[in-house]
Amino acid sequence: MNKYLIIIILVGSILISCGVKITQSKYFNEVKKIEVADVFYSEIIITLDKEKIPIILWHPRKKIKDNQLKFTDEFIDKFANFQQLAKESIDKNYKLDGVVIEYLNYHLRELTDIELKDLGIKSSDSKVEKLSNLYSRLRLKKVGIHPIESLGDFAIFDYTIDATKTDLLLVLKMNRDGKIRILTMES
Repeated sequence: MNKYLIIIILVGSILISCGVKITQSKYFNEVKKIEVADVFYSEIIITLDKEKIPIILWHPRKKIKDNQLKFTDEFIDKFANFQQLAKESIDKNYKLDGVVIEYLNYHLRELTDIELKDLGIKSSDSKVEKLSNLYSRLRLKKVGIHPIESLGDFAIFDYTIDATKTDLLLVLKMNRDGKIRILTMES
């Protein structure tokens, strides 16, 4: 049985004529054009461990090659494994006082006491407790898939402590082989 539920959501323009049908993918049925950027996209929502995660397919051209879609479908089939690799990389970085700690410290400095309290962080907590509690709030917000090999990053995982409190993301970029290319902060 599938570990996650897949719900197809069509986003973008409601005009079907703007879409390009994809028949080779078992997940992405239609790609919509973003008029401003001349980029095509489609979005699905998967549920993994009771959390809904948008997966967005981005493509700079109308025509998506069959092998690119096949690889994209395989990625989604094994999404739980790729998500686990990403999570392990973030855990390792956290333990090594890397960019994850920098991300958390930024929020400890920038968020108000009330915002931190909403996140379960008490002003009386030690610095270690604050970091640990904030780290436990880190959630996957969305995944962008870029199926063109020459662009380098195949999957981009965006994590946040709370999208209502911050625009700053912890971003993990993975290549087609599942190797972590970079972990950084972006807004």
